[in-house]
Amino acid sequence: YIPRDFDDLDSDPDTVNPGEVSLGDSWNWGLGLAFALNDRASLSMSYSQQINGKASTKYDTGERLDLIGSDGNSAMFNLGLTYALSKKTTLVTTLGIGLTPDAPDFTLGIRLPYAL
Repeated sequence: YIPRDFDDLDSDPDTVNPGEVSLGDSWNWGLGLAFALNDRASLSMSYSQQINGKASTKYDTGERLDLIGSDGNSAMFNLGLTYALSKKTTLVTTLGIGLTPDAPDFTLGIRLPYAL
């Protein structure tokens, strides 16, 4: 549960302004494709995007106000390589490239899952 009503919304310690905060909606989508190179290796590509709507505040004594800069659009292009090292161990590597100002410039991931 995320609380929406607060005892004080402003940063001035000398005043008390109770009110409500509404988070913006969020939409996610993505698509991807994988290619098996052989029985041990595969390549993958994907695109993912998250769009966040503006958050807003409403003081108990006033109207609802949008929070400037609270919306966002983060898009990433991802490349991956998976290689089976053995029957129980796989090496998974990923590189993500940010496509929008709200996305990280790049991400790098290395995993080594092991089956017991």
